[in-house]
Amino acid sequence: MPDALTQLDQDWPSYTRSIGATSSLRRWRSSGATEAASLDDLLVAMRAEADPETRDRLVYRFAVLSHADRDAARIVLQVVRPGLVSIVQRYWPRWGWDETASMAVAAAFERIVTYPAGRRERPAANIVRDVQNRLHRVKAREHVLAEKLGQRTCADELLSLPVDGDMTPSEELLDLVGAAVETGRLSSQEADLVVRCRILGDSPEELAAERGRCAATVRLHRRRAEERLTLITRSAHGISPAVA
Repeated sequence: MPDALTQLDQDWPSYTRSIGATSSLRRWRSSGATEAASLDDLLVAMRAEADPETRDRLVYRFAVLSHADRDAARIVLQVVRPGLVSIVQRYWPRWGWDETASMAVAAAFERIVTYPAGRRERPAANIVRDVQNRLHRVKAREHVLAEKLGQRTCADELLSLPVDGDMTPSEELLDLVGAAVETGRLSSQEADLVVRCRILGDSPEELAAERGRCAATVRLHRRRAEERLTLITRSAHGISPAVA
């Protein structure tokens, strides 16, 4: 499977020809949001270097529309894709290219659909900067956890923690997940992600299609759930930072 950034470019031609996208373009033209004749023309205008003021006003307009218009959000996501590549190039040694790309795309989409209406200046640059800050905070938080726990947390560690000799690794993981849900430390949605991916072997793409979300978002949510479960499990087994 291509990484999330590559998928954006591969999907773009078919997306621009889709019924939903062409309908959105007609709506935007009717409302005066753009005069572009096609989505490709709109993308070019939103990336134009020759007239940065007009470009930024256009990007800002669509970022605000993104609060309630997912097609507008898709356009802005394509606009900032080059900036996301730079972020992934910086952070991929930490999590691997595919995972970092998924994190960057998911963080960008979340920022776009919640973009503050008061931030009119350089909206595309703001979005990219916010994504970089988001990944920096994740890395910093992992560094703190690593110092406290003795090593970086990883979901695969769950299967190496002390287990009941009569239980298989999958049964042990189910038991740990069930206990975490019962005590309210893990939500049922988080538990479902861990079980579906780690035990049943469902891919993020399959879960994304089932839930009507993008695969990058599913990967990000699964990763957060696994990190939380790892911490919960370490605590439950009384593993001290010195030997973790």
